[in-house]
Amino acid sequence: MANAEPLFEWLKSEAPGIMGLKRVKWNFEKWLVGRDGKVKGRWASVTKPESLESAILDELKKGGTKAGL
Repeated sequence: MANAEPLFEWLKSEAPGIMGLKRVKWNFEKWLVGRDGKVKGRWASVTKPESLESAILDELKKGGTKAGL
């Protein structure tokens, strides 16, 4: 999409959706970005946020710098 924010263009290119499509199917898609700046996962809008807890905690346990935290 020509009017998409650069952040979303980057997220879509780093973690394409189903069948490699680089589009957001619906609002509330979720991405997890690690402290190293790399996309660690992408989830569909129907994914409940609470189901991402273990993925988030796993990334937090990896440590690294705590910029801004």
